[in-house]
Amino acid sequence: MKGKLLPLVFLALCVGASCQDSNKCEETKAGKCFTFHGRYRVYTGDGNVALWRIGTHRLLGVVATDPTIDDALTEALGDPDQFDLFGDFTVCPLAADIKGAERPVCVKAMRRLKRFPKPD
Repeated sequence: MKGKLLPLVFLALCVGASCQDSNKCEETKAGKCFTFHGRYRVYTGDGNVALWRIGTHRLLGVVATDPTIDDALTEALGDPDQFDLFGDFTVCPLAADIKGAERPVCVKAMRRLKRFPKPD
């Protein structure tokens, strides 16, 4: 099993790096960009950032964000230890969708954000 996942992790990191290098999120061979209503959460134990697509059991791993929204995202979130953001997120997938795996994405845009305290 490990042998099958390692190339996928490497691919996700390489594609994620190219997203950051080009300084913008764009459609890739992994799929078209799409918009959904969800929750943006920073997991402070390990520093991972994930988007939960409301109404599903799927998490999307945030590998990168478009630099044009970095400041707005930081301001809207406030203290990542205390708050989650709910809103509409446009993301571009960086790897193929694999059932049961967290799909890496780049956040291209966000709107209608609301900050809520994390549950205890």
